[in-house]
Amino acid sequence: MKIYNYNKETKEFTTQSTATSNPLEKGYLIPANATTKEPLSPKDGFAVCFNEETKEWEYIENNRGKTVYETSTKQELKVDYLGAIKNEHTLLKPTQFDKWDDVTKSWVEDKRAKNIVENNNIQREIDSLEKTLIRPLRELLSTSTTDKVKVAAQLKVDEIETKIKTLRSQFVNIE
Repeated sequence: MKIYNYNKETKEFTTQSTATSNPLEKGYLIPANATTKEPLSPKDGFAVCFNEETKEWEYIENNRGKTVYETSTKQELKVDYLGAIKNEHTLLKPTQFDKWDDVTKSWVEDKRAKNIVENNNIQREIDSLEKTLIRPLRELLSTSTTDKVKVAAQLKVDEIETKIKTLRSQFVNIE
């Protein structure tokens, strides 16, 4: 007699084997986590699992190995369980400035967070230009005795200040 074995925890079909005859009584010995009921045919995206309450095989959604993202933290995880994707997870990959929208069940760009980061990047570039170029050039202007050097330094200062003005115009209002 054929028997169908299933995993103790997941109840997922594992193997088919032959039952051993019962030496004490008429019939066969059916081990734990096995049934004589033939399992359902395999189906993509599902595991065939035995329902011990109904004594029937059923299809359970199988997303194991898929990458999901936690909607509250954007943490990347691998699915290691049978069943539907948990409500706090999504298969949709977020980008740097995304936040989860429970209404649309999708990631939406957090414009405020994006603007803060962009403004910080602009400010870092301005600070760097002022520290590494403007200050040394102004020092050179104040200490140089050569007109040619002063004119060249002033032209460079003007050029960098124009660049800084352009950068400042790129600041975005943070709501």
